[in-house]
Amino acid sequence: MKKLLFLLLIAVAIISCENSVDVGPYGQSALKTLTFNTKLDKNGYSNLFAERKTTILQKLTETDADIICLQEVWSADDMKKVHEAMNAADDDFYLLYSTTGETGGDPVEPACSNSEVLPIGMCYQQNCQDQTGTGALLCLAQQCGTEFQNLSPECRDCMLAEGQTGNLDLQAIMDACMDIGGDTPKEEESTNGLILISRFPMKSKSIIALPSDQIPRQYISATLQTQGILGNIDVVCTQLSNADDGTRADTLRTQQVDSIITFFNKNRAKNIQLLMGDFDSSPETEMMPAHNAAVWAKLKDALFQNAWQSDPFCTVCQDNPQIKATVKDWDIMPEYAADHIFYRPLQNPLFVSTFRTCEDSAANKSYTKSTSISSHYGVSAILAPYPLEQ
Repeated sequence: MKKLLFLLLIAVAIISCENSVDVGPYGQSALKTLTFNTKLDKNGYSNLFAERKTTILQKLTETDADIICLQEVWSADDMKKVHEAMNAADDDFYLLYSTTGETGGDPVEPACSNSEVLPIGMCYQQNCQDQTGTGALLCLAQQCGTEFQNLSPECRDCMLAEGQTGNLDLQAIMDACMDIGGDTPKEEESTNGLILISRFPMKSKSIIALPSDQIPRQYISATLQTQGILGNIDVVCTQLSNADDGTRADTLRTQQVDSIITFFNKNRAKNIQLLMGDFDSSPETEMMPAHNAAVWAKLKDALFQNAWQSDPFCTVCQDNPQIKATVKDWDIMPEYAADHIFYRPLQNPLFVSTFRTCEDSAANKSYTKSTSISSHYGVSAILAPYPLEQ
């Protein structure tokens, strides 16, 4: 049904325009995502704070990722530096969202203005308001072609992208394309450590508190308007509690993941759902023991998928010189996977390729060896609606 509705929306464009509709500067059929725990802890938990920061910023400005979730960027000053570095990058336009607010190039305007969509709204009401479902959209294609043709390419592309999600309500489609804004959080001296970076416009942005103990935990949520074949994507960027949060860490992680699943369930009829961050959790494999596997089990039961288990690798690893320099008796501790990218397609399955990244080193002035830029390695995943080349 939803494919048919999307084809009807495409029909609007065909009726209205001599040429096929350009899906816009963000149109694409595959997405590359990245999650990375930076461990930018100026209190000294990790070594080489200043040196690693420079290396991390360089890594971020050179990445080809479309969506990035960062954790443990603890100071507001460091968050600003990440924002400034991404804005200055010689690459595509970025939008950033964190406790310090939203930045990125020139101000981003909604895809559609109110005055722009008014004619097509009036045409729809005059000619098609008695129609429902596919009949209403077919009526729109037949009766309001001129009004649709007069929309800007950005507005037309946005409406097509919204239609691809199965949205049946023209008013809801127009409302979505007239709103990529949202409340910007107030700047504070302390942060939640999270930054969400995207090449795509964001709407419905929010920062939501999670059950916490000694360290306040939150998550960033946003809907990304890819305007490509994958449609809109609901993203959550987070870091769950770990042993540093106190003796209740296990209980807190369970409560936190329940809260995130509840949030996604409210929107389960719409978009692809993407969950990224540091979960301090992985299931048992032949290569590694289980680590706080209850979180993993809950996400699996909620139909979130992750390619890691079929091709497991650690992100907190014994070969990491940052770990060896900061954790006593690390050689007898098991390595594990703390960092993950989950998705829940809801409608159509995706093909996912997952791999480890952010393994660069920063020159260690205190030692003769180099030190990894974080005690965590990063994780990237490429998501596409077609099989990925191996």
